[in-house]
Amino acid sequence: MTAQRLKALFITHDTSAYGASRSLQLLLRNYDHIDADLLVQRPLLGRQGRDLLRTQFGRSVRLVREAFLPFDTCYQFGSKDRLFNALLSTYNRVLWGGNRRSVERMIDSGSYDFIHLNSLVLHALITERHPFILHMRDVYDGTNPIAVENVRKAAGVIFIDEATLTPFRAIPLQKSLVLNNPFDMTAVAEHAKFRPGLPGLDVERHTIYSIIGVANDAKGTGFIIQTFLSHQDRNARLLVVAGRERTALASYHKLARNDQRIIFWGEEPDIARVYSISDYIIRGEAFPCIGRTVYEGLYSGCRVIVPGDPLVPPPMFEYEDYRKDIFFYRPRNADDLLTLLRRLTGCKVGERKLRSNVAEYVRAFHAFVLSTLAEPRGNEQ
Repeated sequence: MTAQRLKALFITHDTSAYGASRSLQLLLRNYDHIDADLLVQRPLLGRQGRDLLRTQFGRSVRLVREAFLPFDTCYQFGSKDRLFNALLSTYNRVLWGGNRRSVERMIDSGSYDFIHLNSLVLHALITERHPFILHMRDVYDGTNPIAVENVRKAAGVIFIDEATLTPFRAIPLQKSLVLNNPFDMTAVAEHAKFRPGLPGLDVERHTIYSIIGVANDAKGTGFIIQTFLSHQDRNARLLVVAGRERTALASYHKLARNDQRIIFWGEEPDIARVYSISDYIIRGEAFPCIGRTVYEGLYSGCRVIVPGDPLVPPPMFEYEDYRKDIFFYRPRNADDLLTLLRRLTGCKVGERKLRSNVAEYVRAFHAFVLSTLAEPRGNEQ
């Protein structure tokens, strides 16, 4: 198996510049041992640009296809809104149901060495007929026992951290690995002299705090804005880097009350630009949380402010290496966060040490794939 190139199908519901999609893009742009086909979520209206997707996902990708894919909200932050879930149920029954046979035929006829699913939300695709490798990027919330049964059918499961592993710790899986996400922030160096030219933003003088990614209450966007409003220092700036959540963003614009220190950046395709001018990356979840933007911030030479107990830090890769750059506050405790803002404003980042773990990540991923494929599957025994 090691002497030949593998043929694989990668299936993803997300093709954005953030989160799960960003991790998959980094993998495929640096994975030299495979020929990859890519299956992506088909938009309800229009089509995705396939040439753009090849550029995003890189040199390993040969064929790009679209289909309506299954989606399950059985994860932390998954919507529990009744209307949304009623519409989602209709989507899964009608659109995914109508596409299911064609997707199964695509998998059956592809002669793939393995099929990679980029998220738990796609678990309905897993069967024992083929070696599926599931990337567990979300914390299973216990709402759908069928998801557990499907995960058990996977030939291999990759958990991105201890939090995603915990709900499955007592469940027998065929093969599993805890592997931190890939991060490559060396491109930040290209933006060392980047200045956004926004009125009221002085990169040299202001202490810049950034929230990056989805803007919603689950992520704590409103909580952070509200707390920042209580921080009266005129040398502090808060960047809200998000663009797709228009309804939520409109409410946060209103919450910001035209405070010129709060800058709504919008969607940023070259996220290294934001990291290059940020001093602190903030997360605002209602529980201890170490997410992708935390590691991207640290690998970019930023400091990070995250919910958690400073006396009992949550499990975190490379914590000892970065502990002086990590500041914890009790989740959703405005007094704690405000105290940090007052203490840290004026303490800007100096010389940045930029890092990448992509080479090590690809080696570990490929080794796991090979070891998984070497195992006899249940239907082959």
